[in-house]
Amino acid sequence: MEMTHDYFLFNKEIHKSEKFQEEFLQHGKNIYDVVRIVSGIPLFLEDHLARLQHSLDKSGIPFIIDLNEIIRQIMKLNEKNRMIQGNIKLVYHMLKRRGEHFLIAYPVTHQYPTITQYIKGVKACFLKEERPDPNVKNWRPKFKERVRQLKEQKEAYEVILVNQKGFLLEGSQSNFFIIRNAQVYTAPGDEVLKGITRKYVFEICHEKGIRISEKDIDPEYLRYSEATFISGTSPKILPLASISDFSFNPDNAILRNIQLAYNEKIRAYLESFIL
Repeated sequence: MEMTHDYFLFNKEIHKSEKFQEEFLQHGKNIYDVVRIVSGIPLFLEDHLARLQHSLDKSGIPFIIDLNEIIRQIMKLNEKNRMIQGNIKLVYHMLKRRGEHFLIAYPVTHQYPTITQYIKGVKACFLKEERPDPNVKNWRPKFKERVRQLKEQKEAYEVILVNQKGFLLEGSQSNFFIIRNAQVYTAPGDEVLKGITRKYVFEICHEKGIRISEKDIDPEYLRYSEATFISGTSPKILPLASISDFSFNPDNAILRNIQLAYNEKIRAYLESFIL
């Protein structure tokens, strides 16, 4: 079981965790998103709910998300769990045969980088795999287990997915960037999940005058890259020290600039959050 606290949300009602049956989610269709809680506030919640709505629309599921209602429910869940920091998974669950649908929210385990990892970077490895529909966050337990085993085997923090053409796409739970000739590159948005943090990386680069482009990334580019990093809800902006046999400098000036600017975006959001 992923749940880490005493209560979960099930269609606007809060229940004790012992009533949660994860096998229930193995039947039917699941669309999900993960929101980070910082100082008791769901970070960039509007962005996450917009992405969840996009996934529902692309999947042909007729459900309209009520932003204000979900904010109220998540805040009520946080208060009940006394949750200040952590991750919450939002799952839209649909049983097609019965025509039933449920919205479930519950705290889940997370792996936040340490201060040392932000300074020195982390290790990654490759996996030949691509999402069948990259901009819909479907439940894929077999893929998740395959990634877990590979991370354990390679002692890696993240896995970088490689498509059938050999191009580098994204992390298993993150977006992937390289810095080369003082420019930032990442895979095309229609081939990867358009992560919330990824969106803010683009915004920061435009604000700071840093050139950023979407393009197919050949593994050979890594030989001439000054730095690489991943972005995501849990890692935020995290340098990669190595990917397989390629090594990088985590103390790159452009990378550090993006890190600091993203942390400032978080601070500004938390200060402006109004329930």
